[in-house]
Amino acid sequence: MSVVAESRLFEWADELAELRRRKDDLKAEMDALNQRIEQTEDALANAMVAQEIQNFTRDGRQFYLRTDLHVSTAAGQGPALVAYLKSCGASDLVQETVHPSTLRGWVKERIDEEGELPNELRPLLNVFEKLSVGIRKAAPKGD
Repeated sequence: MSVVAESRLFEWADELAELRRRKDDLKAEMDALNQRIEQTEDALANAMVAQEIQNFTRDGRQFYLRTDLHVSTAAGQGPALVAYLKSCGASDLVQETVHPSTLRGWVKERIDEEGELPNELRPLLNVFEKLSVGIRKAAPKGD
């Protein structure tokens, strides 16, 4: 390897490590900000309810109370919910899916066992490999 290529290699490695570190720092900061937003929103909403204020304007922004409905399937009740939705004419809401990580693992097993992707699966899937660079702490050098 030439000296020029080697110096660029190390520059890219350093830049990649720094970018991933910054990304991790920003993710942690984003998580902390989201938690503060949730706490502040809860405090403001509770204060508005306690003071019977439906909305108010401050610095050109209107703040108002609203109620959002959050719905999820109760633990272990997925099949029963699907059966209910189908029975009452809401089958268009039901989607059969396979989680991408589960599918990836299953396909990897097929390839490992058979040496390649089975022919009947080829038109059904988009499969490709992407070369990437992993980073981990290097083991300490022996004395």
